Amino acid sequence: MVGQQVRWSGSMQAVKLKMVSVKNISKITKAMQMVAASKLKGAERRVVGARPLTAAMKDLFGSLVKSEENPDGVELSSKSTCILPITSDKGLCGGVNTVLVKKVRLEVIPELQKNGADFSIIAVGDKGRSVIRRTNANDLSAVVTNVFQQIPPNFAVAACLADMALETGSDDVAVAFNIFKSAISQIPTITKVPGFKLISEGSEEDPFVKYETEDERTETFENFAEFNLAVSIYGALLENNCSEIASRMAAMDNATRNAMDAFEKLELKYNKARQAAITTELIEIISGAESLKG
Repeated sequence: MVGQQVRWSGSMQAVKLKMVSVKNISKITKAMQMVAASKLKGAERRVVGARPLTAAMKDLFGSLVKSEENPDGVELSSKSTCILPITSDKGLCGGVNTVLVKKVRLEVIPELQKNGADFSIIAVGDKGRSVIRRTNANDLSAVVTNVFQQIPPNFAVAACLADMALETGSDDVAVAFNIFKSAISQIPTITKVPGFKLISEGSEEDPFVKYETEDERTETFENFAEFNLAVSIYGALLENNCSEIASRMAAMDNATRNAMDAFEKLELKYNKARQAAITTELIEIISGAESLKG
């Protein structure tokens, strides 16, 4: 058969190797997409289950802060902040980490510097650490990685992170994370969690006067404020983990499509080169036959 007698040029062999490589990449990205899709449903269920608690705690402590809706609340003036950016340990998940760290670097930190407030950073996740270490190494207080190896993230991990934030002695904690909206939408968010000291010192009278306790009030509400911080971090871990999985699923889907598009282009190029080689050999055979007749 003429097709089997085609002389393979170096360029055709290179294209064939590229086709095999791109095909293998598409299989890997497709598998990663399917794994992320299988994890997303469970992660979304956990986020939905945790939101009522985090919302209730946020409403409770938010009602203590002075605002237009609550003119009798406590006017907080933080002099020190612990920034807690939550990112993933692995890449290939779109721009969720980049956008979040960019928000911290270009919005949160400049605002604190403008107000003359001290700040320290506890980086959660290897992707956030790598960027912050390059830009704000002197402000980096601690690094915590492999948080999401325990799937799903549990409250014990959040409590440990809360303890680390409290050890910095900051007036409040700015938790930076991505809120999961849908499989194609994740919103970078900064949630400020005030400490008990900031709330109590900002009020001339007991800010928790509406609440009754059996034990010593100061210790009880200080523990309550610490619990609020742990709950906020726990909710942020779940939200960010779900956002990471959703973003990875979308990113791998796009990567698979791009790989298949590249494969089709290479296949077309290969077929054209192969057809040209076959045509050249046919011309040589016909020319040789004509010369023999002559």
